[in-house]
Amino acid sequence: MAARRKEKRARTSAEAKRSPRADEVAGQGRPGRSLARGLALLFGPPIASALLLTLAFPPAEISWLAHLALAPLLVTAVRARSSRDAFWAAFAAGLVFFGINLYWVQPITTAGYLALLPYVALYWAVGAWLVRRIVRATPVPLAVVAPVVWVALEFIRGWMLSGLPWLFVGHTQYENLVLIQTADALGACGATALCLATSGLVADLLVRPLMVRSAAPTGRANAETEATRRVSRTIVAAGAVVLVAWAGTVAYGVWRLGQDTSRPGPVVVSVQTAVPQEIKLKARLEQIEQLEEDLMREQMDLTDSALAAAKERGLKADLICWPETMVPGIMNRGFLQMDLGARMKDEGMRRVFAYLQKRSRLYWSRIHAKARQTGAPILFGAHAVEIEGAVRLPGGGFATRGPRSNTAFLISPDSRAYAADHTYAKAHLVPFGEYVPFKQSWPWLHDLLQIFTPYKYDHSLTPGAHDQAPFTLTFDGRESRFQVAICYEDAMAYRIREMVRPSASRERERAVRQPAPSRSRLGHGAGHSRSRDVDGAAGAETRRARKAVDFIVNISNDGWFVKGWFADDGTYELDQHLNLCVFRAVENRVAIVRSVNTGISAIISPTGRIQQVAETGGRRRNVTGYAIGRLTLDDRVAPYTLAGDVFALACLAATAGLVAASVVANRHRRKEVAA
Repeated sequence: MAARRKEKRARTSAEAKRSPRADEVAGQGRPGRSLARGLALLFGPPIASALLLTLAFPPAEISWLAHLALAPLLVTAVRARSSRDAFWAAFAAGLVFFGINLYWVQPITTAGYLALLPYVALYWAVGAWLVRRIVRATPVPLAVVAPVVWVALEFIRGWMLSGLPWLFVGHTQYENLVLIQTADALGACGATALCLATSGLVADLLVRPLMVRSAAPTGRANAETEATRRVSRTIVAAGAVVLVAWAGTVAYGVWRLGQDTSRPGPVVVSVQTAVPQEIKLKARLEQIEQLEEDLMREQMDLTDSALAAAKERGLKADLICWPETMVPGIMNRGFLQMDLGARMKDEGMRRVFAYLQKRSRLYWSRIHAKARQTGAPILFGAHAVEIEGAVRLPGGGFATRGPRSNTAFLISPDSRAYAADHTYAKAHLVPFGEYVPFKQSWPWLHDLLQIFTPYKYDHSLTPGAHDQAPFTLTFDGRESRFQVAICYEDAMAYRIREMVRPSASRERERAVRQPAPSRSRLGHGAGHSRSRDVDGAAGAETRRARKAVDFIVNISNDGWFVKGWFADDGTYELDQHLNLCVFRAVENRVAIVRSVNTGISAIISPTGRIQQVAETGGRRRNVTGYAIGRLTLDDRVAPYTLAGDVFALACLAATAGLVAASVVANRHRRKEVAA
């Protein structure tokens, strides 16, 4: 018996030094391999994962690769000789992946690009390190660990430092409508989890034997046990998890797509300009009047062409959308009606701003005239400034002092002079693009960080409130409410959710005062009309009362991203931006209209289907064009709108729990070895 206990202790010690769960996970490989071969085996598979996942994103968009791409990285994370090796191998893969797919940042700011890459690559490195620590210490399969850890880290990346929710693994699935319907409950992280669960199962099959030894009694009393072989319970569990995940995802998607909850909404015309940012800056900073005139004239002409095309299709526009900041000048009422003589004593400064005010009034009047001509309100992006003073810029021109905001304005045929019907000031600003942090707390650091911005001066804007009232649009005798997401606000899932989810006070108010149901038929064109009885209309109104808005308009200026290494018609940032916006529509069951300078402008249904895209000659990046269509509105209130990122937070908590379990298991194992 003593000899047997000694043998068992030696076997336990050997198992502790081997790869996790030695009966289930493969070994480390030969220690005598050459350095070059060792480096290739360590870094090769993770970098292969980075390249395979890249092929799932634009331009290749081989979406099914995302379900397998990260398996090589997971295998390396488990089989690496040390946690440090796993960390640096994944870090290198992250540099490759983000270096390729965020290449469009470099032409804007090389310093920012070089600083951003190691930061985002760190998430891959930490992910691999955590997966290794958990899997080597616990019997939990990679098919569970990988999605839990990856979703947790994507959630943190989407929140940390104001958030970079870009290039999530799940975004590759934007065209697979059945698979992305879970976003209305789980968010975009649901698609990420499915991809990682599948990759985790593949990795489980590669690092763990399918058959393992088990001890079974021979049937003789007090006899030794003899070894038998059985299917690994870990592999069985991994397969069951992935099977249930796929079956549940497909079933839920088919069910959601089959529900009849849609109704026709307003006809929207989205105008797409194609003006590189350098041209816009030149016109604004150098005050080139003719260039500004050319840009405005092109926008007006595009609008006329779009309306003519809509008329040919039997559609009358209820709303016209122009991109972010495509109207030069300062367009808020406070500036347009300002008494400059009372505000500015310096004659030279007063002449400059008198000219700006005159030009801005002219633009406002022209937009108002176009709205009256078309009979439809025009939504556009421009700047709003409360002028408290001004400073001369190094390259010429002036910058104002006082609150400045990136604003959406709505001018209707009935708008009063120089007064927009409604405005929205962008609430979530882009760091280093629209503000530089630490301006008040650490001014020296704020000045130092200016190197990471594309400007030669402080271009910080003032954020708007997060609870701004929505816009109201009347069509066919009905009212529809919408909100505007400016630029990258559509990338922020929490921000769109804030816009769609009503406040408690608004919900109580609308519950008390329900609008009278209408029997009128909706829609201008054939095939778009549907009548409802009084009870059905009342039920729809009750359901809609729970949503603050019926649709979202995303206006953006992606003219920054037309210069790139891989395409001569704009960078693939434009595609990436459109693809992630699809998830905002599904998450909140709202239609989304995109009006984007240089593209890609589109109309997206609440199911995530891209119904219309602005294109010219088969091209949709960096071309002028327009998207025209009747929106599909959805009565459903999505669980995600009500509950938010519960799934991602659960994965974050589960990751913490798995890490704690791995720490306890390692301590227990060390005690056994010491004994």
